Amino acid sequence: MTDSDRVPLMFRAQIKSRGKIQYAGNPEHAEEWVAQWLTGCPLPEQKVKSDRPVALRRGVQTTEVSLPGFGRKAQTKEYEISWRFVTNSGQDESIIRPVIGSKGMPFYPGSSMKGAFRRACSEEQKLKYCGGEIEVVEDGKKEPRTKPAELVFHGGYPVDTAWADKTRLVDVVHEQSARQVKDSNAGSSANIQISLYKPKYKFGISSKRELKAKDWQEIWQIWEVALSQGIGSRVSAGYGQVTKFKQLSKIENELFSVHLYADGIYSQLLNTEKTPEFRPNMFKAALRGHTLRLLAGVTNAATAEEMTEILWGSFNHIGKLGIRFTCDRSDLTTRERYGSLSTYNLEEGVLSLVAIGKHDPKQLEQLKSLAKKIVQFTLLLGGFGKSWRRVDHSGFYPEYLRQRGKLPIGCYWEIINPSEKFYVTANRQDLSNISQFLQNTCAEITRWVASNGGSTGDRVQN
Repeated sequence: MTDSDRVPLMFRAQIKSRGKIQYAGNPEHAEEWVAQWLTGCPLPEQKVKSDRPVALRRGVQTTEVSLPGFGRKAQTKEYEISWRFVTNSGQDESIIRPVIGSKGMPFYPGSSMKGAFRRACSEEQKLKYCGGEIEVVEDGKKEPRTKPAELVFHGGYPVDTAWADKTRLVDVVHEQSARQVKDSNAGSSANIQISLYKPKYKFGISSKRELKAKDWQEIWQIWEVALSQGIGSRVSAGYGQVTKFKQLSKIENELFSVHLYADGIYSQLLNTEKTPEFRPNMFKAALRGHTLRLLAGVTNAATAEEMTEILWGSFNHIGKLGIRFTCDRSDLTTRERYGSLSTYNLEEGVLSLVAIGKHDPKQLEQLKSLAKKIVQFTLLLGGFGKSWRRVDHSGFYPEYLRQRGKLPIGCYWEIINPSEKFYVTANRQDLSNISQFLQNTCAEITRWVASNGGSTGDRVQN
């Protein structure tokens, strides 16, 4: 054993011979990274509240530790993430991993919390609670001054250790659009990131002066508006979304929602157990892919790619659209298991399309109309997730799965009440409206390209 082998992977350079964990084909290094990290944290089975001592067993020794807290002066509230939560610490060049704080616990920084809070504020609230530049008159002249922030944002910590399930922490991001949409011969690769699965976080805020109850009510309402837009990284793909809470009846900047029923095949995580997981980022992936297909029918390849990036985001563009998916956990059940694959049944889920950033009413209406057409087009072609191009075989050919060695194929998605207005055809037996819908969708896409400065005179040739 060399001396470098004694250094945990977390502190090694991300190079092949030293500690590279960004290789999805062999996730053992990533699993080792997670195992080493968890040795410094409370164990997964110890589910305790913040600031409460818990006994940890390391080998034969037992030590007393407590989960991080915020102090007595801070106001706190707890919220549960509906799926996954990812923050980028920026510590490693090639892998996204959480910001890690006290006692090795994942931490949502106060600076990130303040930024999300500011975006949800009105101009008056922003200056009052977060500070900023103001002008004062001295000797008849206007002079710039800095107004100190009234609030201190402490960030957030998990309230228990349920997040530390080592079978869930290694997450996978699989970019496949180049192969599926652009070039069938193009390669595709899976990238590893470390994210938390359905954690519950406690957030802390304190004030430099004594505030009244109505002030704190306004502060937490602003924070909940910020939460409704998602926190952390990759929020437009469904990460960092908070389980709906009673105080907020509407998602900020929500364009529309579609209620769905589905049968399909679970994705699998990159671990030894091949853990099945229903992954809401599949919605954005499918919608983005179909957007590129639609654009390819009205413009050239370069413009189609650029317009897709403008709409859904990339390294060069923030993006105008994002998704949010919610469902009651009891509505999502495992239907059957076939070897290494599992199938799910979703009784009711709600897919919401949200606008990202600020838009005037006319732009917002145009974005809503375009997004609705893309969602309808996607559901018309098949649905979302693994094997979306094929109908769920269990629904029309159950004998297929009874044959030895056969694995499930396809999925089935259906619009349900109260969203039946999203059906392309008023009568499910009458398909005559489909051609008219496709023409209208083409016209909608063409208008959107033109309004964003693109050319529609030279479309992609297949």
